[in-house]
Amino acid sequence: MLLLPVLDEKDMKLLELVERVDVVIKEDIGSSDLLEWKLIKGNRVKIPLWLLEILERRNLVEVQERMDLRYLDSLVLEEKSSLRPVQISEQLFRWARETINELKNYPERATELERAKVDLDDILRARLGKLVKYASFQGPEIALEKFSDRLNPEEALLFRSILSLIKHYSGILRGVSGDNRRAKDSG
Repeated sequence: MLLLPVLDEKDMKLLELVERVDVVIKEDIGSSDLLEWKLIKGNRVKIPLWLLEILERRNLVEVQERMDLRYLDSLVLEEKSSLRPVQISEQLFRWARETINELKNYPERATELERAKVDLDDILRARLGKLVKYASFQGPEIALEKFSDRLNPEEALLFRSILSLIKHYSGILRGVSGDNRRAKDSG
């Protein structure tokens, strides 16, 4: 039986907490053997969202990756013109969801809301199409190597799931199910 991870909203929140955010340290915080970052004033580092939330409340960091609706517009064009997924911020989808939800509160910004929804859909469609294409036409290791660094955590999980599904069902369609493979390997 093939089991694939299915993410609900709670799982997405957990994934978001490990997403990395590009920040500049405003005050010396120090470093630790437990942390991989040197949190020294002036350093630019990528830290997980959970740590950002703590440090930002204390005004110890400044986020460097600020996104706006123009960024979404430019990303649509870039994504559509590239054969591979383009490098995006790990926070893009979380930011887009939050922005869309916030825009819903302002009827006078309905045009911006629609534009953001369309742009997000276009980006998702382009990126998901590329994931399926690469998973289908490349060997799993080659496909994963080619652009795993360009995927955010949610996309990387989806990509591994697609690879697993293709491998599983290809075996079934060839008549080599998981049970048959084990029997052949042991016999």
